[in-house]
Amino acid sequence: MLGDEDQEQRKLGMSAGFAWGEVADATVVYEDLGISKGMRDGILNAEFARCPVEYRRLGGEWSK
Repeated sequence: MLGDEDQEQRKLGMSAGFAWGEVADATVVYEDLGISKGMRDGILNAEFARCPVEYRRLGGEWSK
């Protein structure tokens, strides 16, 4: 929906994700393809909001 390569759209998307994270029951991180800088920022934001962070793997072709 938003272009990751467009910095304004990226900021908008991350802000929306952080706002949602403040009321979510958990932040779930799928780590099969690695953890990006944006994902790290989301993890830190969740930890700051005292929201549990769950690490998961899809497995199969997605695993490194």
